[in-house]
Amino acid sequence: MIESSKTTDTKSEDRFLEFMIRDEFFGIPLLEIREVIGVPKTIPIPGAPSWYQGIMNLRGQVIPIIDLGLKLGSGHTEKTNETAVIIVECTSVTIGIIVDAVKKVITATEKTIQKNQSQNTKKDLKIDGVFRNGEQMTLILNIEKSLNLDDIVNATPGSTLI
Repeated sequence: MIESSKTTDTKSEDRFLEFMIRDEFFGIPLLEIREVIGVPKTIPIPGAPSWYQGIMNLRGQVIPIIDLGLKLGSGHTEKTNETAVIIVECTSVTIGIIVDAVKKVITATEKTIQKNQSQNTKKDLKIDGVFRNGEQMTLILNIEKSLNLDDIVNATPGSTLI
């Protein structure tokens, strides 16, 4: 179940979907998310990178499915009851990203997000800031920059479909 975590400051609030990859918490702006679904059956693409799980049909739309853990260098996502696919709309591309678990919707303000570009430590990890809620920290992920959309479009057959 997705819970809501709110702050008391009402200045410039942003909402993010918080999810986990391994023991790390990440967030994506809620406005970039179309829906959250269970892990679908995918059609693998021969010769695609290991993080590219394949394509799926979602109500008539072909959507590439990415294992975000593999793409970010954290390892393959083991499928459990909590594993989910977040359908994200990036610019003009719709992508499904596999995550270990979806946690909650968080509401953050300028006070609760520390903007620090120097925290991009992994090769493909691009973060816009860190949300702090007590001791827990959630990395606000720039999904478009982290996924490198050119890689996905080039790995997807009939890339005009996405």
